[in-house]
Parts: sequence; C-alpha cells; structure tokens
Amino acid sequence: MNLPGRPQVAESSTLTSADMAALDAWIARRSGDPRIAPEAVSSRVDHVARMLDLLDASGIHPDAALADLTFVRTMRTASEPSLTDLDAEALDALALSGYQPGKTHGSIRPRADKISRLLTLTIESGPSPSSDLVDQTLAKVEQAARDESARLRIETARAARFPKLRIADLVSVAAVLLIGVSVLWPVMSSAREHARVATCQASLLGASLGFTAYAGSNRDHLPVITRGFGGGPWWDVGHPTRSNSANVFTLARERYLDLSSLACPGNPLAPTALSDFRQHDWRALDEISYSYRIMFGPSRPFWSSASENVIVLADRSPVVLRAVRGHLVDPLENSPNHGRSGQHVLRAGGDTQWLPTPVTETGDNIWLPRPIEMAIEQMSSPRRVKPISGTEVPQSLDDAFVGP
Repeated sequence: MNLPGRPQVAESSTLTSADMAALDAWIARRSGDPRIAPEAVSSRVDHVARMLDLLDASGIHPDAALADLTFVRTMRTASEPSLTDLDAEALDALALSGYQPGKTHGSIRPRADKISRLLTLTIESGPSPSSDLVDQTLAKVEQAARDESARLRIETARAARFPKLRIADLVSVAAVLLIGVSVLWPVMSSAREHARVATCQASLLGASLGFTAYAGSNRDHLPVITRGFGGGPWWDVGHPTRSNSANVFTLARERYLDLSSLACPGNPLAPTALSDFRQHDWRALDEISYSYRIMFGPSRPFWSSASENVIVLADRSPVVLRAVRGHLVDPLENSPNHGRSGQHVLRAGGDTQWLPTPVTETGDNIWLPRPIEMAIEQMSSPRRVKPISGTEVPQSLDDAFVGP
C-alpha cells in the first residue's frame, strides 16, 4: 500500500517495509515534522541518514575533459538516431582533446574535425545559473517547508489515482532540479566556449588565405590603402582616408575573402556580408572583431616576414575599446571576444596562436607600441592608465601593435 507523502517505489524495488518506514521517518525529520520514528525503525533511520550522506560530492573536483566526455556520452545515449561506431569514437576523442580536432590521433582526425564544425553551428549561447541563486532558492524553499503546517493537497479529476503530496516531497524535487541545472550548465557553457574558440580559429585561417592571395597579387605586401591618418586618430572607423581598419577591410572589398572571415563569434555585432560593394570600411568600431597591425610608421612588414615573427591580426584590442571612449585601461587585459580568457593572433606567413595574455613570449605587449610599454614599466601603478590617443605607431618591424 502506498502511504501519502512517500515517494513511489516501483514493484521491482528490493526495499522492505521496514526500510520504507525508515525512509518516511527520515524525510519527516528533515522537513521538521514533529512525529517521532517508531522504536522499531529508529536504528534504520540512522542507517538511511548515513547512506544518504555518502551522496555528498562537494569534495570531488572532476577533471574538465572527463566532465565533457561524460556529458557528450550522456547526450549521445539520449538522442536518436544513434551515432555510428566511428563517429562515436571521434566524438569521444574530440571531447578528451578539449574540442581541438588537431590534437586527436591521425586516423580519427577528419571525423573529429567535421564534428567540431557541426558543433559550432548548433551551439547557442545561454545563461549560466549563479551558485548564490541556487543557495538562496533552496534556503527559501526549506524555510517555506518549516513554516508550512498543513499538508499540500493536489486535487484533480484523477485524484484517486495519485497520492497526496507533502511539501517535503516538493522540496526534494526542487532540490534535485536545481542541483541538476547547476551541474549541467557549466558543462554546456564549456562546450559553447569551445565551439566559439574553434570558429574564431577557423575565421583566422580563412583570413590567412585572404592575406596569402593579396600578397601574391601585390608583391608580398600586406593590405594598405591609407598612407597616413592626417592628424586624426587611426581608430576613426568609417573614415577610410585615416582609419587603420580600412586597410584590412580591403581584403573583403576586393573579394580576397568573405567578410565572415573577419567576424569572430565572440562579437555579436560583427557583420558577415558586405551590404554595399562600394563600402571601404566598417561602419562603427563595435562592428570590428579583429585588430590589424598599425600600418603607419617608418616601416611595414611583408606577408612572408615569418622570420621577424610579425603579428598581423589579433582578437580586438580592449585597450582601444576603452581608450577611444576616454576611459582608463588595463594594459594586461585580454580581448572581450572570448570572455577575456585570451586571444588568437595571426602571424605573417599564416600561423595562428592562442595567447593567454596580451604579452608575447618575447615580452612584447600587442596592445601597445614599445615606447609606451617602456614608460608604463617605470610607473609605480601601471594597471590603470590612459596610455594611447590613436596617433601612435610601431617603433620597428618586431614591435607588435594592433588596432583598433
């Protein structure tokens, strides 16, 4: 017989009647029910409490790759139709490699690469729950349970077929749902960010092909149409006679690449197609996804300048975004394209690299020209400064400086 308020147990359950009575008594104790457990089951109540305490996994810190692998296997099991054995193996290898197809082994790499591209088309951004919100919600639900003296009765047309629910049961269901959401959202957020990073890297590879084609048609030169910024700042986007961004826009205007190759998924305002083939620049600073090497100054690098380790393109500069609005900046801040976790860079010759900070292995800050870097190093508090005005230029070929 099913008792009111007790979670229903399938007929295949191996719990005895005494264990079921102990479980009811434990739930009543947790919800503040004043009833005392019968002496016959009091020891079983303590046993149930100790067993449920074993479910506390607060001290466990799972490996991120293992969490990703568990998530994709769970989703694969629940989905129809099922994957082939080869695709399932490729998906597992992709998850273990941190969603970087290039790190999977050679025989499975083509399938892993295709699955990675499919993920970039299917994953959309979404909110992530706050742990504080989860704690506050649980606290309020439990407080309501303690204050509630009467049983919650659910009356429907089929009331005879369903047991009456207690507030303790609703607390348990709410807790399970909230904990489940708090566990799954970080995994899904990780998968979404992996997809955005992979798409950004693919865009830079497309830009690399455009640079190669342009250099082949222009004696190895990098794209430049503006020879000087005429006294105004080179971050004046929309004015191609002085804007540095108009230089790299030449690749899209002259059909060396699609504008989508210059659009990072981390910038939702970035256009992916030309609205007017007479257009010579982006319309506003916020539309730009990548910062191009400042092409004004005493010398300009060539596309084949791999020996000089020249950085040509990078995820958009946070220093320019703040400085153009007159705000103080942090010279060590990462690009906003990927949650300020780092930035991709494209070097002359076509190599791409992920930088966890804007400082390269040679100690060069890609957001600033070298003279300003040296001046900031001598300051006592260099973290919040106003270093550039939009008229600075690189000091030399090996001085990485991108904008806007």
